[in-house]
Amino acid sequence: MKKTISIPFLINGEPMQIALEYAITQQNDLHIISCFVNGKHDKHRVQLHKFELRTQCEDGYYTALFDEDSFSRSPVTLDFMDKAYTEIMQREKMAIAVAAS
Repeated sequence: MKKTISIPFLINGEPMQIALEYAITQQNDLHIISCFVNGKHDKHRVQLHKFELRTQCEDGYYTALFDEDSFSRSPVTLDFMDKAYTEIMQREKMAIAVAAS
């Protein structure tokens, strides 16, 4: 089922809300979050239209999985993807694993 979320994001120091549709599918302990940036201007701002985020659940905590395609993305796009991941995980009440220090 697709859901909609508004991602608060700064672009060139200007705060804005980026509309995002997402759906989560599960394959065992792997969750795939398929995302679609809604607004025409928003797509241009974050240089992104569709993307997937992958996360793995272990002991009730979720860890984002590395995506090799990220190497070709701009820093603004990567920041937006990180922010989208965090916002979606909070909304879905999926606890993010904290890295050991």
